Amino acid sequence: MFGTGYHVFASDREAGMMGYGIAEPAELAILANALDTFCVKHGIAGEIEREQVALKIMCLFRRGVGDPGQLSAELESWAGNNRRAGWPARRALQPHADEADSCGTI
Repeated sequence: MFGTGYHVFASDREAGMMGYGIAEPAELAILANALDTFCVKHGIAGEIEREQVALKIMCLFRRGVGDPGQLSAELESWAGNNRRAGWPARRALQPHADEADSCGTI
């Protein structure tokens, strides 16, 4: 992911078949806050882990999840599924079963 200061873009790899996802400044603020809040709450400081969370957030955003409360709930559900699988051990976070088709391995 990369930003211009006004928008954030998801690359082809991150956006899959959907092309580029674009977030307006207000949406970007919500997404960035969701990332920071989640990472602080779960003690995620590593660049790779934060990037995985950011990719998950962009996946949710592309699915139409933009409400801060809904983003938080979806992230907590995702984290719960990953904790049962041994996260936050140094391993890749796993997708929800219903995401594999729309979000790749995020």
